[in-house]
Amino acid sequence: MACTQIDAIKQTKRFYNPRENINWTLIRFRHRVSQLRKKKLKYKNHSKVALRFRLTRFGWERLQSGRNASKKNLSIKKCNEKMKIKYVSRDDIKKFKFQMPSYVLRIRDSPVDYNPNIMRARKFLPSHFG
Repeated sequence: MACTQIDAIKQTKRFYNPRENINWTLIRFRHRVSQLRKKKLKYKNHSKVALRFRLTRFGWERLQSGRNASKKNLSIKKCNEKMKIKYVSRDDIKKFKFQMPSYVLRIRDSPVDYNPNIMRARKFLPSHFG
């Protein structure tokens, strides 16, 4: 009886080829998309990048690079300028996003008020404006 079951298993054949039913172009396309996304981000952040940024109630602050100004023989004024803490600019946000993808910085500007009475040009306009 055991021989007949083994013979039956050897004789059974699938009626379809599973590899033909897989959409390989879609799988390749999705793989390329994921590779491009992965390429945009750098998962190994630069050493001590997180230490140079801090979040305060006024916004994100950063320390400027090149703080070992004494080694670079910079003037005292330049050295003091390097030591100052500055706010994160729009250019820094791009670097930050690349180096530390786990952090999310959102640009939140103050709302723009288009009221003509607030603008500087209001002084030169006639008094009955509107």
